Amino acid sequence: MTSQPVHSDDAECVALAANVAVMRALEVAGKRLLTRDRRSQYQHLPAWKLHTEIPAREDDLDRLLADAWTCLQQVLPHRGDLIGVVDEYVRDLLRSGLPHETRWLMRALMSIGDKREHQ
Repeated sequence: MTSQPVHSDDAECVALAANVAVMRALEVAGKRLLTRDRRSQYQHLPAWKLHTEIPAREDDLDRLLADAWTCLQQVLPHRGDLIGVVDEYVRDLLRSGLPHETRWLMRALMSIGDKREHQ
């Protein structure tokens, strides 16, 4: 079974894909934050929430998020603008240790619409 790209102008589909991609990116980053010496201490937390307990350093962000956006790139291949916004959103969460909240993501996604309207 292969994934099919979604219509990149359907706001509801785009928002849903972005939300799922953010959760996946946080999970990828969380698994990379969970070193062997931290495993027993944080085993009770899901991987997508680990950044709220384990600080991420700025110099580690590229490594933590390597290949985190491959699924989003497959379903929305022509939306580099979206990937840029969700990547920055997740980096902000990793820097701050704040949990993901859909309302914050939606606010970030609205900035894309603002930029597209002004083009």
